[in-house]
Amino acid sequence: GIAPSSFNRKGRYMYHKCGWYFYLGSGTLSSGPPTAYSDQSYHNIRVEVGDSIQVVVDRDANTISFIVNDMDCGVAYEGVFDDGDDLRACVIMNNVGDAVEVSEVVAC
Repeated sequence: GIAPSSFNRKGRYMYHKCGWYFYLGSGTLSSGPPTAYSDQSYHNIRVEVGDSIQVVVDRDANTISFIVNDMDCGVAYEGVFDDGDDLRACVIMNNVGDAVEVSEVVAC
């Protein structure tokens, strides 16, 4: 997902307090204000080990979208950040042994 640089890295359950996330186990959205989603239906897809996930932040349209294995899942969030907001890629892991590999970061 995407979180503002002020994200509390040591906090618990931050996906409901700050930022905008795609829960890979169920294909649902969770976020802090202003949308405050909790398991909001987004795309009927489950992500498996080895799948590719891209996060697309469109600053001109003020949207966040996700692409899974080259399939565009569409706009997940819109109107949730301001032009000057300092945003960061964010991964929240729930289980011991969970891992992520960042293969490329492209700034547009």
